[in-house]
Amino acid sequence: AAAAAALLALALAAPALAQMVPPPAVSVTGEATVSVPPDQAQIDAGVTSDAKSAREASDANNAAMGKVLLALKGAGIEEKDYQTSRLSLQPQFATPSKVSERAPGIVSFRASNRVSVRIRDVTKVANVIDVLVGAGANDIGGINFTVTQASKHLDEAREKAIADARCKAEIYARAA
Repeated sequence: AAAAAALLALALAAPALAQMVPPPAVSVTGEATVSVPPDQAQIDAGVTSDAKSAREASDANNAAMGKVLLALKGAGIEEKDYQTSRLSLQPQFATPSKVSERAPGIVSFRASNRVSVRIRDVTKVANVIDVLVGAGANDIGGINFTVTQASKHLDEAREKAIADARCKAEIYARAA
């Protein structure tokens, strides 16, 4: 009876095992590249001011950033396209000339403020940098170029990649 039960279990398991084995298949991938020139830029710029007291450094920095923001507005950059960020005020310590000397403490303060500027016409990037520097920005960096309609171009690349995969699949099917 035990042998009959084992044979019955084996007979029932055979169709289940056959169903678990996947049918033969060929897998293909498609690739495509779409190159698009950037149509927008973002510049990160800032003003750093040093003074003997925290108040003096902060006041000097506020005045300098005010000039930078006025210059941006005067250059035709809309207010919605620039925003200040990352305001900081830090003490500056004296650096001893010898390792054995003890630092005498705070000798000045450094205030800094950053502005992020979106430029909707990439041909004007150099002009905006000139405006920033001319107005007193003494820390320019983080220039990033982007594409505003990136998803549209990604969809185009996806369509081309699918067409590439379909072409490969047809070649493999004919060869098989």
